[in-house]
Amino acid sequence: MPGWNRGVSKSTCQRPPGPSYLLIIPPSGTLQAEKLFRPLSYRPFLMGKGDTLDLRVSGSRISPGPASTPACLLQMQAISLDEERLEEMVRIRVRYNQNDTLGLAQRTRPFLDEIRSAYLGWEAALMENFERYLPMLDPEFARVLKYEQIGRLRNRELGGFRYLVELGPDAARPVAARYYMDSQIGREQDYARSYEGNSPEFASYLNMKAVTDLLVAYSMVQGENVG
Repeated sequence: MPGWNRGVSKSTCQRPPGPSYLLIIPPSGTLQAEKLFRPLSYRPFLMGKGDTLDLRVSGSRISPGPASTPACLLQMQAISLDEERLEEMVRIRVRYNQNDTLGLAQRTRPFLDEIRSAYLGWEAALMENFERYLPMLDPEFARVLKYEQIGRLRNRELGGFRYLVELGPDAARPVAARYYMDSQIGREQDYARSYEGNSPEFASYLNMKAVTDLLVAYSMVQGENVG
């Protein structure tokens, strides 16, 4: 993409009728260009009938152009929200510092409280954006898009639990397992009751949730047997 940072570059992609996925791959050439496009490549865009994604690149900024349809604007906002909240997660994890084993067991539950609060706020902000665009979306497509966003975010949260329970410091593992049992068991039912399929991300979440439930339960049994 020669001269991508000179003036304004425009890329418009219109998908065929019916839901489909559009994956943005960062252009090769310069590290700056790859860094700029990388957030868009973390996940594919869900494109409904007649949806258009219009990307404008100017200098070090990428933004949706006026030809972008509401579903694509919503997903661009979700990407921006992800970037903002991921930075918050990094700050929380740095403060926790699991490499410092002094008082780690006592520090783990407050850390998990902070992480959980951050994820709940993240999900609330995601759904607030979704509700704002809902009147402009096809109902059937909106349902799929909602479950895709929820599933993706909750999979990210589960990944943090699995890491801490499986690979975290010895002092943190039992605290994380108990916290998971207290806060996550049965949580999937809030959306699963009305889930009608057609969302690979949410299906992945339900599968990962079942596996994580078993993993955490097993780790707690093993801990009791060791004790």
